[in-house]
Amino acid sequence: MAQAKVVDFGDDAKKAPVPKDKLEQILKLAREQVRRQRKVAEADEKLKEAKAELRAIEEGNLPKLLDELGVDEIKLGGGWSLFVKEAVSVKTPAKNRADVVAWMEKHGYSRLVKRQFVIAFSRDDEKWAAKFQRDLNQRKKKVDSRIERKIEAATLKKTVVDLMKEGIDVPHDLFGIFKRRISVVIEP
Repeated sequence: MAQAKVVDFGDDAKKAPVPKDKLEQILKLAREQVRRQRKVAEADEKLKEAKAELRAIEEGNLPKLLDELGVDEIKLGGGWSLFVKEAVSVKTPAKNRADVVAWMEKHGYSRLVKRQFVIAFSRDDEKWAAKFQRDLNQRKKKVDSRIERKIEAATLKKTVVDLMKEGIDVPHDLFGIFKRRISVVIEP
């Protein structure tokens, strides 16, 4: 990487080796960048608030109201309707991943487990790494490696939902399963 060139104007920009018009352009763009960064941060905060407000209605107010009425679906006229469905999230804590894989294998789902070898080569071993790719099974040089066993998140979620629909008891704490009721609104 090339050596970075730094120009320090200190408190006296008049002595700067950069033309005044370029210095003004740099300062203007720097201020604009900071303004845009603040604008993005404000928009992120507003988005976070809007999502929380939506979640309060979608997962709280509407399902609760329909529960009070004793219905899961309602047609409102004018083409509007809504229903409440169960949503399942699976967010397995990192500390439980190996146990989740073991549970899935024990219960006949080993076909879902992916095995990935992670092999560490130093920066100076580019040629050796290329050779290793060609003759992995002959390993003439000892390598620092480990195997990772995992199930892709989308595959795990689909399988867990299917198992629960079949009435199979899946350990919620182990898998990080969170069930909630959400409302779905159909517009005309």
